[in-house]
Amino acid sequence: MFINLPFEIWNRIASFLSARFVKTLYSVNHAMFEIAMKEKYRAVVFSTPNDVLKALAVLVSPIASQHVRRLGLSPHVLSQTICRFQSQKVPGRHSRLLKVFRNRKREFQEVITQDQILRVFNGLSRLDSLELHSRGNSDCRELRISMPFIAPTFASFKELRNLILDIMLEGYQSLSPTIVFPMLERLDIVLSHAYCSTDHKSILDNVLAPFVNNHHATLRILHLSTLRSLYIFDIPSFLSNLRHYPQLETFGLWHPFVSIRQSDSAGVTHILRLHSEHLLELSLHAKGPIQYSMYPTADQWYAQEFLQVKLPKLQVLDLDIELYPDIVQTTSYLGQFRHSLLSLKLSVNMLSYEDVKEIAQTFSEQDGLLELQMSIDVLSPHLLSLLASELPSLEILVLEFDKLSSSTSDGGVWSDLLVYPALNGWKLRQLTAEPSNDAFGDLQEYRQQIRAALPCLKELKMGRNQSGSEC
Repeated sequence: MFINLPFEIWNRIASFLSARFVKTLYSVNHAMFEIAMKEKYRAVVFSTPNDVLKALAVLVSPIASQHVRRLGLSPHVLSQTICRFQSQKVPGRHSRLLKVFRNRKREFQEVITQDQILRVFNGLSRLDSLELHSRGNSDCRELRISMPFIAPTFASFKELRNLILDIMLEGYQSLSPTIVFPMLERLDIVLSHAYCSTDHKSILDNVLAPFVNNHHATLRILHLSTLRSLYIFDIPSFLSNLRHYPQLETFGLWHPFVSIRQSDSAGVTHILRLHSEHLLELSLHAKGPIQYSMYPTADQWYAQEFLQVKLPKLQVLDLDIELYPDIVQTTSYLGQFRHSLLSLKLSVNMLSYEDVKEIAQTFSEQDGLLELQMSIDVLSPHLLSLLASELPSLEILVLEFDKLSSSTSDGGVWSDLLVYPALNGWKLRQLTAEPSNDAFGDLQEYRQQIRAALPCLKELKMGRNQSGSEC
């Protein structure tokens, strides 16, 4: 006989158990039933036809659907189910789905109907996160089948806070520009297309931009990626149609770059100017063609207007520029953030010792930088000592290196690491150092020397495919 404990106590007990075990405790009592159902149906992912069959048969009941917080959906999988119920020809090769249906017990076929598919989605009223992922251009036909089922149910998701839309542009045609998620805080949009004949500008300006603007009052995080667009999207026009979001703290853009003349940055300038006073995190990834000889000079790159916008409160900067200009101009740009920046990630070509010194000295005076990620050509005791001296408050350091120093001339001998006094007082808590190639063997000796030289280090990962280890 179980003691009649408050729900909070049972919930506390469950917190010490594995999620897999908690899911089996629904028959213990009413409290554990609620906890088990919450854990079991917290996240539902439709990734295979079999997943759809199982999930729809269960989620048609409000007892299960009210516990779903995250839904991951591949539209092509849902379209297969819809086609089966509509007795339409299934696009593509879906013989496996038909076989599954034939082998299913009759009660599954009686329970699941086309109307109940809509009812299931409408019943997910407490959904917190929704992820829609396409699998490629072959999804376009299936999107036309599944999106008319998915989009109308959006109005039921009153508690949705996170939305990831990773579908072909054609799928947005079913999206009503009047839809509003009253609590939406994060929106990730990955743009790609299936047909070059698609009027992408019309969809971006007349459907997607109004949809994003509908959430101006609540949106805190906005990420936009067009790296699969093959340079055809009119992103400046789309960004220029976006309004001011008073709660926006994080903005990220992953966009192809061709040249100063061919890549208009006016839209980025517009967004940064609107939110310059309250933007805390910024990610800029400008990817160019692999073989290209028209990269701009440093003066041309930093003369662009979006890099002139002042961001006085910026705390996190993720800068990934394949066509990286010289380091002197870069540190001049980074200098405007020396008073506010807490985390800096530079995804660039391998930096030399002198380059790293320029960056470290940019932030040494304020000593506020807590996290630094970058790629270097040589990992050496001299370089670690430099960072310890210039950035004594640094807590997280992530490095990708091309070589390890082996002598005094190229950065110091690792066996002498203990003689560097700056390392002993360094506040570094986490160090990750991964080689850029597979030429390195066992790095256990280096790990031991680093642990001995850094007494404050709590977690060290050195080498590929190595999980972090406690020091």
